[in-house]
Amino acid sequence: KTVGQAAFMGMRYMSFRENITRRFLKLTKEGPQNKLDEIVLRVLEGLEAVYEKGVTRRYNAYASGAKKRTEFEAVVISLGNITVGGTGKTPMAVYLAKEIRQMGYTVAVLSRGYRSESEHGCAVVSDGHAVLLSPAQAGDEAVLLARSLPGIPVIAGKKRSVTGQRAMDEFRPDVLLLDDAFQHWQIKRDLDIVLINACDPVGNGHLLPRGTLREPLDALERADLFVVTKADRADRDEVEKIYSLLRYYNESAPIAEANHQAKWCVPFADWLAGHTDGAASLDEDTAVVTLSALGNPESFEETLRDLGFDIVHAVRFDDHHSYTEEDLREAAAFAAAKHAVIVTTEKDAVKFPADTIKNEEIPVFVMGIEIEMTAGEEEVKRVLKRVLGG
Repeated sequence: KTVGQAAFMGMRYMSFRENITRRFLKLTKEGPQNKLDEIVLRVLEGLEAVYEKGVTRRYNAYASGAKKRTEFEAVVISLGNITVGGTGKTPMAVYLAKEIRQMGYTVAVLSRGYRSESEHGCAVVSDGHAVLLSPAQAGDEAVLLARSLPGIPVIAGKKRSVTGQRAMDEFRPDVLLLDDAFQHWQIKRDLDIVLINACDPVGNGHLLPRGTLREPLDALERADLFVVTKADRADRDEVEKIYSLLRYYNESAPIAEANHQAKWCVPFADWLAGHTDGAASLDEDTAVVTLSALGNPESFEETLRDLGFDIVHAVRFDDHHSYTEEDLREAAAFAAAKHAVIVTTEKDAVKFPADTIKNEEIPVFVMGIEIEMTAGEEEVKRVLKRVLGG
């Protein structure tokens, strides 16, 4: 076998979980293709009913006061979504944190620390001066937030009542920004911002595990502000349908739109050193192998195609995948066989073994994605000013 063939077979093996996930999503979206599919869907529908009862009962316990909500002496802003999968929460959290600070308020960001050592504990990822933990310790999203928000503390842990208290004790912020917390009802919040992916707003309309909805659509009534993300990826008619859907469940919450824009694409070494301005970048028509572990890898790949890059192969891992040295070496071998370079995202790059890239001279470029508000930005700022009190 050639090096490229060997690398490709390794990639196919390591993406087994991702293939299973994609098979599940295809089944739930397109419906059954055979008797076995029908049986699987019936089982999932039964589990969906159980899940709906559980999530509804849990929310009602907090809404009725049967379970107490934690309150903080700070403005609490929650950022979340109604579905699982990539809606762009991390870039939006960066945008909001910077906007709040620009308004003259201090802010601390609370991240769940998904699939990390801190998820079931509490850890300061950044004290505002330095990134203190690795992705294994704090989670990829928390570390990316810490890297992207110098001067802003980031705390990781699943229980926001605990991480929120840690933030208040150590940093005394004016604002607590809760990332991925629309379903985290333990904390009383002043503003609920809900992101809607324009390309897949509600999945197939079913709740987990039959679909991708985290809650029944009635929950949209709780939102104080909607942001339709990746609006440029959908037809305008589809975006208008999303507006109608949101207005059906929520008559008053303002609706804004945002795109995910590529701001730069620089060598890994420059990105690692924080040098993204003026660094060498890729030319159009460059052959690339994409390497990602995202909830929505198609959006990242489509962005590269729009920029004129030639994607010769897409390597996808399960969301939040922890990269190994072998992962990178096999991707590099495949890229070499195709005379291509590797392009990845910041969320992925924070999990790369940096020494492996340096020692192996793997041609890796990192793309920076930022939120760009395209409609309703002034309304977003007005909502923030109203909640913050000035």
